[in-house]
Amino acid sequence: MANAVLVGNSNVGKTTLFNSLTGQDEHTGNWAGVTVGVKSADVAEGYTVTDLPGIYSFNCFSMEEEIAKDYLAKHKGDKVFNIAECKNISRNLFLTLQMVEMGITPILLINMTDAVYKNGGKFNCGKLAEQLGLQVYEIDARNGTQCKKLISKCLGKTLSKPKQLPYLSKLPLYDIARIAGIAKNDIPALINLFCKDGDTIKKLNLPETVVSDLERLLSDYGDTAQYMAKLRYDYIDGFINEVLVYKDSVNKKQKLFFNKYFSLAIFALLLGGVFWLVFAQNGLGGFLVSKIDGALSLLKDTLSPALTDGGVPLWLVSFVIDVIVEGIGVVAKFLPQVLLLFFFLNMLEDTGYISRVAFMFDGLLSKVGLNGKSIFTLLLSLGCNTTAVATSNNLGNKEIQKRTLLLSPFFPCSAKMPVYLTILMLAAPLLKGFEIFVLIALYAACILTAASLAGVLQLFGKTEVKNDFVLEISEMRLPSLKRVASSVWKNAKTFVARLVGILFLCVALTWVLKSFGVGFEFLPQDRIEESILAQIGKGLAFLFKPIGIFDWRICVALILGITAKEVVAGTLILLFGSSFAGAFDWQTVVVIMLFVALYVPCIATVAMIKKECGTKTALLSVGINLTTAYSVCFVFYSFTLAFEKSVALGCTLIGVILFIAFTIAFVLKYFGRCKNCKGCASGKIKLHD
Repeated sequence: MANAVLVGNSNVGKTTLFNSLTGQDEHTGNWAGVTVGVKSADVAEGYTVTDLPGIYSFNCFSMEEEIAKDYLAKHKGDKVFNIAECKNISRNLFLTLQMVEMGITPILLINMTDAVYKNGGKFNCGKLAEQLGLQVYEIDARNGTQCKKLISKCLGKTLSKPKQLPYLSKLPLYDIARIAGIAKNDIPALINLFCKDGDTIKKLNLPETVVSDLERLLSDYGDTAQYMAKLRYDYIDGFINEVLVYKDSVNKKQKLFFNKYFSLAIFALLLGGVFWLVFAQNGLGGFLVSKIDGALSLLKDTLSPALTDGGVPLWLVSFVIDVIVEGIGVVAKFLPQVLLLFFFLNMLEDTGYISRVAFMFDGLLSKVGLNGKSIFTLLLSLGCNTTAVATSNNLGNKEIQKRTLLLSPFFPCSAKMPVYLTILMLAAPLLKGFEIFVLIALYAACILTAASLAGVLQLFGKTEVKNDFVLEISEMRLPSLKRVASSVWKNAKTFVARLVGILFLCVALTWVLKSFGVGFEFLPQDRIEESILAQIGKGLAFLFKPIGIFDWRICVALILGITAKEVVAGTLILLFGSSFAGAFDWQTVVVIMLFVALYVPCIATVAMIKKECGTKTALLSVGINLTTAYSVCFVFYSFTLAFEKSVALGCTLIGVILFIAFTIAFVLKYFGRCKNCKGCASGKIKLHD
């Protein structure tokens, strides 16, 4: 079966074309890393379509580019379709020339020509084909019918070799071949040796004397990689004005999105608006939850007496009401808020705004050993940590990927949202209408904790982390409701699958343990202290006492939450009913929420971290999350106790801790981590030899 390989820069429409050809619904986006691996699918016309990750050049700056390069090197016999964006064709052709140099004959598919024609521009498809000696076609990647016909036609053709690239005559390829002892027609290897590619030198096993001779030969060319890049771009510039006539302009409104302070303010306003719409009682999310809550209450009030009067055993009535209606139903009622959060995040993503968020956060993230691409993984963690971890392949550096994955569990995922909302509902009498502010403060605490951890990782990790940040900034556009709805629908199915899967099993197991005693006799609600679950919980309660959690029911819920965070919500409803009234004070409620927000992610996320970065990183993630959650809750609880006794005592305690923290940071920086810092070099600071 023939294989049509789709390759090109990020954001040129590759995955859109893949979806149009195959009928798949792969995720598309405005940044590198949306396609993080090779994706293939068969089509009815009798061929396979393979979508490669975005690649800008064979001088790879990320893991996804390495994947694409390796695939092309191993599949030179396949038909390669090089997708380019018409407006940015000058930059896109750099990759095209590299493929021709490698011995690949790509078929050029020029996408988004309508954007050029709409603004009065011109594109000469025939002139480009004549210049390169390649087949060149204009396409609309969204038009599946047109694209299928074109691909089928191209797959049936035998392609002639492209024209010899004229700039290669400016390279000393014959001299390189003579010195290295390789064939004169092995152009890819000769170019790689000219660019001093270490992998090629190692693969050819060249002696040091030969490498030295090549160094002398190429000494007049300076930085040979830059020289080679200049030759390619000079060649493209020589004919591009005959191919494309287009003036790209950025208006004042668009420039505002790149203003540091304006863009941050807009980002804060957008997030604030999303939070109000989704979580406020008088917002859309709160309205929908109240309606579902009313329906569940009515169902419970109707079903319970009907089952009891119908002669159904008490234990079965308890199972139906406690496990199905309350345990799962009350968690399911928060589905509208979860889906609304997904909806607004996908809307922002589809407009192209997320790439601007990455741009404005790159400077800040680079100071803590990350880069702008990390923001994609961290923002996606608000939806699902497991999915977010899977996108970390695009970060381009293993150390950056590791640090990002250690931080991502601190960004509250959608699975934690039902837990927060359940706790806020149960604690409503204690919080007295301040629930939305508690929730915002919780998110702020999570982000502050993640930022602090990033600083610690920067301090104790590698001193220097190479940050090759390549970003495609796309135009702002109106979102596609079809794409957004499709993404939200997939998230809804995943959320519901979790509810009816592991949540049901865990809540059912919890119900069995709390409803039966050691002798396995059924216990009414007022005898829960005699249950099997109570004995287990009381035996483990000592672990949580230092952070202010004394109730064994909370201990059980938190331990079960390691499997999946929704289980915490279902267990709390099962064990507490409809309210925390009389059980806790507000400090304990906050401690519970903090612990849920910061402790270990679900088992699926830990498994994904292991897959991406190994067992050591996965175990380190679990350890960091548990230690951080316990430490933060201990400090918060200790402070509240101190301030209850005396404001002066509380302030003194804060001052002492800050002094110790700054002292430790100072010592670590200037004694343990300093390596030829400017202060020592200038003689201003003399703390070590």
